[in-house]
Amino acid sequence: MLIERQDTAESFRAQALLLRSLMAIEGFVGCAVADLRSGQLIVGESHERGLGLAHTGRILAEALRAQLDAARALGCTEPVDEVVLCVGTDQYVMRPLTMPAQQFIFAKLDHTRAN
Repeated sequence: MLIERQDTAESFRAQALLLRSLMAIEGFVGCAVADLRSGQLIVGESHERGLGLAHTGRILAEALRAQLDAARALGCTEPVDEVVLCVGTDQYVMRPLTMPAQQFIFAKLDHTRAN
């Protein structure tokens, strides 16, 4: 399932190819690129019906913004590379795509099968 928002077609094709490459990861459930400020979904891929990538993107945007704020408050000068959230068998991996971070990629993995 591919979900797209209106923007440049070439940018979406590149992001969609990136997401499709993630689908080969053992334990892959879904992934997307979202706007960090709003959490709005830009493009997404999922193997799981009912996985609300748009809803997940909004929630994870808040979590990632909080991590970025915490890193700044701690005086970290290096950019945040990755944030991992594990709950039960669900594992969410979030990475800012641009600096300053305006978009991020996230993946939902089955924690029991993903490495």
